[in-house]
Amino acid sequence: MKANWEGFEEMRVDFKRAPKWGNDDDYADGIITRFYEEIIGGEMRKITNYSGGPVMPTGQAVGLYMEVGSRTGPTPDGRFGGEAADDGGISPYMGTDKKGPTAVLRSVSKVQKNQKGNLLNQRLSVPIMRSRHGFEIWNSYMKTWHDLNIDHVQFNVVSTDEMRAAQREPEKHHDLIVRVSGYSARFVDIPTYGQNTIIARQEQDFSASDLEFLNVEI
Repeated sequence: MKANWEGFEEMRVDFKRAPKWGNDDDYADGIITRFYEEIIGGEMRKITNYSGGPVMPTGQAVGLYMEVGSRTGPTPDGRFGGEAADDGGISPYMGTDKKGPTAVLRSVSKVQKNQKGNLLNQRLSVPIMRSRHGFEIWNSYMKTWHDLNIDHVQFNVVSTDEMRAAQREPEKHHDLIVRVSGYSARFVDIPTYGQNTIIARQEQDFSASDLEFLNVEI
């Protein structure tokens, strides 16, 4: 950590490959669930605030994830110092949710006691969402989200190619609107640092196992 991973690239890669939240991995999910339910929702609420009530924290900073990350040192998940922090309250870290969109839902559903007020950002596949089955898939996805008793989700359906094109020629893409974290904005009005955090989010495709979990036949 003191070296900001410099000279320890092999170790950093090992840490990046360690189990991560958002992949329906019981080991990683157990750590996050304990953080939300026992630490944030338990121990921290034992603290009395200035008005005599309990402290009621959440695990998010909305759009401040960029500013917070820019002044936060390296972290043991393999993140370099200065890189953006987690982009939502209960979202997987950018690019680490590699097992598909329904694995993200299953991870998030394991946190039930202190989930409210935490943002879940999802970036869904443009070709799938624009296909003839796109609405059916999304509708089944939202029914599953509801059945798993998850409080919040928000989406981007925009390709990496389109966002890269907007970075190169912003004057041609003034109508490109993206969901940042708790608010929407014109992509070209977001600083490059912030644009890159949205591009870095995992673009989720729906595999055969995802569609089976959603009970969708296409």
